[in-house]
Amino acid sequence: MHITEAGSNQLAKMIPGVQRVQQQLLAALTEPEQAQFLELLKKVTQSVNERSRALLRTQDS
Repeated sequence: MHITEAGSNQLAKMIPGVQRVQQQLLAALTEPEQAQFLELLKKVTQSVNERSRALLRTQDS
């Protein structure tokens, strides 16, 4: 399965908003805390990925 050009364009439009929200959510944390939180969130997400109906595929996988 691959993303269409229209889907890719829509995703590109959404990225700035997602980044703004992420910055707002993480603002209460120090930089080391932000890094730790994101690593832990990644670990939890990866641990349940195989049970997801829409598997997350990264460039690493």
